[in-house]
Amino acid sequence: MLKKLIIFILTLTIYDLNAQVLNCKISGSFKEKTDYEFAHISNPETKKNLITRINDGKFIFTIAKPLEIEVCFLYFDKDSVSDYEELIKKWEGLQRPKMIAIEDAKIFVNSDAKTSVVEGGEFNTQISKFNQATRTRDFKIFLDVYPDSPLAITLLRTYVILLKMPEYYDENEPSVLYNKLSERLKNSPQGMKIKKDLRL
Repeated sequence: MLKKLIIFILTLTIYDLNAQVLNCKISGSFKEKTDYEFAHISNPETKKNLITRINDGKFIFTIAKPLEIEVCFLYFDKDSVSDYEELIKKWEGLQRPKMIAIEDAKIFVNSDAKTSVVEGGEFNTQISKFNQATRTRDFKIFLDVYPDSPLAITLLRTYVILLKMPEYYDENEPSVLYNKLSERLKNSPQGMKIKKDLRL
């Protein structure tokens, strides 16, 4: 009987430890009163949309922690629209979402999703630096610090799109930016495609 009880307690302990490792909490709060009733976290890659209710200006998501960076978008709404395509269609051109990574984080909302401030987590720090690099178009500053981040590939994709614009001028050498990628990313299917897109 004692042996079974010990095994049961160990099982609960292991389950509890796994739960701590496998789940993360994203909590948020509005600085002022809001009319929004629901918070949405949408993944454009998987087309999944997670919903939670906003109570007294606060919301919490408990989400399975991904092994690598998983970039999603935060929206607010008065409806609990669960279909990803429907949500995107509804908000297209009306609300700019906030790019966030799925990891433990706190979100401080001023009035809308885009102007929210995200605190906590290495990946959300990367997203902040990524946004800064795309805004200033100083791609080297991100690639120097995060050469092995999946966001480095996304940054170079953005660079490829900019290069196709007739009015865009950039002093960077595409080969210099590409060579800042880690060997792992260079040899990945995405890395090889970027190399081709950069005509290297």
